[in-house]
Amino acid sequence: MKSVILTKKRNDLHEKYISCGQYINWNLEGLSISESEQAFIVQELRIEVDPPNEQMEAHYFEAWEVQGGKIVGMEGTYCDDMFRIGDDFDETDLISNSMGKAGTVLFIPKVYVVKSNSEIYHCVKSWPLNGVKQSNGLRSCVATPKLEDAFKTVPMFKRDVFRHDWKFDNPEDIYETVLCYCRNLKCSEQDIDKLFLGEEYENVKIRVKKTYFNCEGGKQL
Repeated sequence: MKSVILTKKRNDLHEKYISCGQYINWNLEGLSISESEQAFIVQELRIEVDPPNEQMEAHYFEAWEVQGGKIVGMEGTYCDDMFRIGDDFDETDLISNSMGKAGTVLFIPKVYVVKSNSEIYHCVKSWPLNGVKQSNGLRSCVATPKLEDAFKTVPMFKRDVFRHDWKFDNPEDIYETVLCYCRNLKCSEQDIDKLFLGEEYENVKIRVKKTYFNCEGGKQL
């Protein structure tokens, strides 16, 4: 089933390293949920990373409860759902571990609506909050063949795959990315050293430091 089921809260994030993100709000009308209905928006999500990374890869179900035409418990949050590799405040490890490498990240979603008259409504309601850490506090559980079979009878709504292709081995890209990152976070010299784990980009590190610091007074430019 194709439908306009979401709106983007902001433009998709695609860094030159592995960091990426998509931020959306659900469109209840597009999901055919009326104000009088109780339901769950259920998303089956598979995260695939190449080269493989067990800490980032996952396959799970997560659910948003809907009552009275509103999503329960989302007041004060930036968006209803976020596909994210990274951290808005500290991506030192991602930058350093991405240097000299390339890869692909795929978020592969399937979206379902489970209404209160559905046979699996109470099954979804029984899922623990934050059952899967990637769900960020939602009702969730790890995907199993039995659970996948149960959802084959539930109408599925289309949500596009979110794909992030990255390549972080060009010295100029690394210089510009690290310099911007350091300026945003007000990094120290030791912080810059942590971004460069090996000696492959030693010249880039020196260049970043020369640009970032005023050599005469040790102050940021």
